[in-house]
Amino acid sequence: MGSFSPKKKFQARHWSPRFWLVGSPGFEPGSRTPEAQVDYSSVSEDLITWLGSRNLGDTYRKRIIRELDRWVTAIGCPMDVVEVFSGLTAGQKNNLNRAIRALFNFLGSQGWSKDWLDSLRKNVPGDQIGIDVKVPAEARIVSSLQAISRLAVLAQTKVYLFWRNHTSEKQTKMFQN
Repeated sequence: MGSFSPKKKFQARHWSPRFWLVGSPGFEPGSRTPEAQVDYSSVSEDLITWLGSRNLGDTYRKRIIRELDRWVTAIGCPMDVVEVFSGLTAGQKNNLNRAIRALFNFLGSQGWSKDWLDSLRKNVPGDQIGIDVKVPAEARIVSSLQAISRLAVLAQTKVYLFWRNHTSEKQTKMFQN
């Protein structure tokens, strides 16, 4: 039995005739607003241009686009956001949540409804943050601080010797007075 990725599950739900006939709650026929469906493929080129106009690193911009290309096809309701994230590992969720938020910020800058985008944002999971449970022993802390102290003295000595060997007697006498 093959694996069923979140993207395929998402596509299967949204491209079925049942979804388009019935739709999600709150999106009854005739009540759809222009922003009721985000088709990522139709906004991706504008998103790339928008990301290029911001002070973001190339690697970060490329990661945003890569994550959106990999996981997102269309978003029509808050449950779609939940489904995109279902089945992902913690690391995949951390990367994708930044990309989705960038997409929502782009859509907001293009005039899409803030209320609708906020309803989508509420369903983006937060980062999973671990707690460091390894506390070093006091002896280990003391030995580390002593090692740092010895390195600092060694560095000061090397600087002094370098200075003494590279200055003239006149400069040395001037600094000693």
